[in-house]
Amino acid sequence: MKNLSSNNIDDNDNMESTEEVNVMLVSIRSIQSNSIDHEVVVARNPAWGRFIILSDVKLSDRLIISTSNGGTVNISIHTLIEKSEVDNEFDIPVQSVALASSIKLSISPIKSLNNSSNSKIDILSTLSEYLTTNRKNTITLILSIMFLVISCSSMYSITSDSLLMFLLAAILSTHSIYNIISDSNQQKKSTNQLVSSNYRLILLSHAFTSPDVPVNQPEDDIPMRFINGCDGDMKEARRRWDITKRWRETEGVNKILEEPQPNYFNIRKWYPHYHAGRGKEGHVVFYERAGELQYDQLTARGIKVEDLVRHFLFVTEYQWQILCGGDDMAKSISVIDIGSVKMSDVAGDQLEYLKKTAAIANHHYPERSYVIYVVNAPVWFSFLW
Repeated sequence: MKNLSSNNIDDNDNMESTEEVNVMLVSIRSIQSNSIDHEVVVARNPAWGRFIILSDVKLSDRLIISTSNGGTVNISIHTLIEKSEVDNEFDIPVQSVALASSIKLSISPIKSLNNSSNSKIDILSTLSEYLTTNRKNTITLILSIMFLVISCSSMYSITSDSLLMFLLAAILSTHSIYNIISDSNQQKKSTNQLVSSNYRLILLSHAFTSPDVPVNQPEDDIPMRFINGCDGDMKEARRRWDITKRWRETEGVNKILEEPQPNYFNIRKWYPHYHAGRGKEGHVVFYERAGELQYDQLTARGIKVEDLVRHFLFVTEYQWQILCGGDDMAKSISVIDIGSVKMSDVAGDQLEYLKKTAAIANHHYPERSYVIYVVNAPVWFSFLW
């Protein structure tokens, strides 16, 4: 008989370090007229909170940030400016990393000092340029103004007809001017994609997140077993719990006890397992006879590995939610009888099932095991263990 304990979260082989991450390189990538990417480095190893000046940058250019853990941020200046209009500080996801993370930054345009003095000249020049390049709206505006002048000249004797003509001329002129201003602004927006400007960029901080979601849950929302399983590392415990919450939602684990279980009795018959009371200290006892698993009988009834895993989740949730009354600190005693297990059984779909259930228990049910007993182990099992 072997006594195995599994009280700590231990998947370091599959997870990258959560040590402090720094920015290694900041650059601007633009596409030249020959359609070849051109990249210019603007900062190396910048400290958090440092100002970085982006000179002669177009809205169509892309900001590239490389981090010390091998991650990258690749986003257009135009998107950054749009985000900055909503919030001064915002998070951008880091790509190409095993652990989801983000960089908080701030960006703002650096306005030229002579912009205000030249604003009127710029408006007149823009309007003049637009009128000379758009014949249709220009002709419409000239005809509308002529119509308005003629209407005004006929106002020496105000009649209902002359008043109606004047109002119609005023409406046409106003409509033409509105169209010209709207088209001019639209043209200016599209042109700004190619106009160079200067921006002030501030890299504020880096944070690990769960998939697509920042980890900002308060500490009192984190189950104590996650904190214990991470040896008191609150940042890591918060991240792990957030991942588990997302997993429970996407896999429907929160409502699995409400799901029909059409394969329940067949699985129990050909893979004997059951709850066998409680230990001396009140821990629920779960007994499974792995050596009596008849996988060929299950497959003959259309039961696949995915069905077995789903059944495992159903039994696990029943144990914690019903038998243990939702006690988040409850633990179990597991007894695994492998007396009839053959070496050939530890392969194929049986091995895949064991790997999947072990991974689920390790990642999403930490600190749940009080003790595990492996009983009736054959001689060859000690060589594998």
